[in-house]
Amino acid sequence: MKFDLKSSPRHVARLKNIAKVISGMPGINVIIHPTASGPYYMPHKNVCVMPNGDYSDPDFITLIEGFICHEPGHARYTNSVAWNDVVVNTMRQADGYISENKGSYVFSSPMLRRQADIKAQRLSGLVNLFDDVQMEFQTGRDYAQAKIKLADTYALLVKKEQMTNDITVEDPNPVQFIEMYLLNKLRNKVLGQDGDKEVLGAFYDFCERILEPVLPELNEIFEEACNCRSTEGAVDLAHKTYELIQRFRDEAKEQQQQENEQQPEQEQEQEQEQELDESVEFWKKLVILLDDFLNSDDESTDYHKLLATVIAQSSADCSDEDKAEFGGSDWDVPDLIIDMSVYNEVVKLSHSVSGDISVLQQAKVRVRNKTRDRGLQFDNNRLIQSPMGVRDVFRTKSESKGCGHLGLVIARDISGSMEFNDRYIHAIKTDLALSIAMQSYPKMHVANIVYPAQFESSEVIKTFGQSVEECISRFSIGCKGGSTPTGDALMSAINLLTECQFDRKIILLITDGDPSMSEVSIGEALDLSEKHGIEVAGIGINVRKFVGFKEDTFINVEDINMLSSEVRRLVYQILAN
Repeated sequence: MKFDLKSSPRHVARLKNIAKVISGMPGINVIIHPTASGPYYMPHKNVCVMPNGDYSDPDFITLIEGFICHEPGHARYTNSVAWNDVVVNTMRQADGYISENKGSYVFSSPMLRRQADIKAQRLSGLVNLFDDVQMEFQTGRDYAQAKIKLADTYALLVKKEQMTNDITVEDPNPVQFIEMYLLNKLRNKVLGQDGDKEVLGAFYDFCERILEPVLPELNEIFEEACNCRSTEGAVDLAHKTYELIQRFRDEAKEQQQQENEQQPEQEQEQEQEQELDESVEFWKKLVILLDDFLNSDDESTDYHKLLATVIAQSSADCSDEDKAEFGGSDWDVPDLIIDMSVYNEVVKLSHSVSGDISVLQQAKVRVRNKTRDRGLQFDNNRLIQSPMGVRDVFRTKSESKGCGHLGLVIARDISGSMEFNDRYIHAIKTDLALSIAMQSYPKMHVANIVYPAQFESSEVIKTFGQSVEECISRFSIGCKGGSTPTGDALMSAINLLTECQFDRKIILLITDGDPSMSEVSIGEALDLSEKHGIEVAGIGINVRKFVGFKEDTFINVEDINMLSSEVRRLVYQILAN
């Protein structure tokens, strides 16, 4: 017996990882979108959209989980008004400010406007650092798993050298240099995120040789940040840090000037001269670094953008073949994990209904006037011999599963409402039990449809020629759909049956009985099925009313343990001739 249970470690890891991603943050709806180039968050819908990629890759999952925890955290713990006020107030308080109109600022000169823009840019970047940290602290405090995921994501980014500058260059980018030093230290000290100590150790040694005079007061700011729990607090710390950098820039200039003046006045030994030259050069580099930071119009490093860029690159690097095999979708996450325990349960249920199901084979042919409708065709070679006494003028019936005595299509509702009271679990088990029972009879042929499907109104998950075991993993979706296009699903089942030659044709509809609008109404579909001689019966799962069906055309399964008695009623009272 062939089972469609993908059980390789990589496939198992993929499914587990997709499940983790989908449920990674309470209250956040995560969508894995096949055409998204990178991740993004829609706060008004509370939706995180993730790109496709290799969801069996633990590093890719770590990055994804970090994004899912980080971005919605801002929606919960960041005050966007306080954030926006930083730029507004900086511009209004700047030298040369005259007026504003809908976010457009008027200054007395272009130079003063540029200076105000640069200061707003630097302050905004610093607020971002402190607010990221206070937000992640509160996210980790309120969601323990998120704390672990955020730390793992940071550690991976450090390991990939995304959180540090190139320490081999003589003149590092001043904005990236200072902000990355601050951000890493804040994550270490405030959040307890270790990162990668080997990578950070070399980076810190390089930074702290240059920033040595500033370190004591920076450490005081780091200590204050440990108690910061709001965006307003982040704004205060950003102003303190900006003012500290300004003051040390000015003090470094004075120190540089003093040592420049000392140099020609003193007669020193060669060794002392070298030390003085080195000191002058040190203060010169510090002045340049701090001054360039304060006057740079470079964009600040945004942790969100950095993380999103790395995820987008990982997605782009993943081959189409790997995405097809190991890519992700919330539709890949089983609503019911069909393992051997569930399989054995439904096999046992199938035995309990098998005897009653067999009766369907014994029913007489209904409204079949044409030989073709009864699965028979004339053999022309024999037909011309009938005047000579040949009586068997029909072709031998095919033994293929496309032409047999009884064809059944089971159409199962997988709309979101099936989640209520675990209806989808009873529905899946009912679907499996009936299908297994029917396939045990050689002249019963079963196809299975679920609706609505991911991209269509319905989808065939098992054809007439397949066994349940060959495609059992496709039965595991139970409540992923949005609407309930029952009429369209019935049309799909009708079309499937009209393409085949069976003596008798039956559609069994498994649903919670509450359809939505569809292109074809239930009434129109039932009229068409009757025209084609197709019988339709409903199997309600915890239904009070089966919309579109008469009272004597459906059964109600309130619990899977009731299946045997309800199937008996289905066979003898509804489908009996």
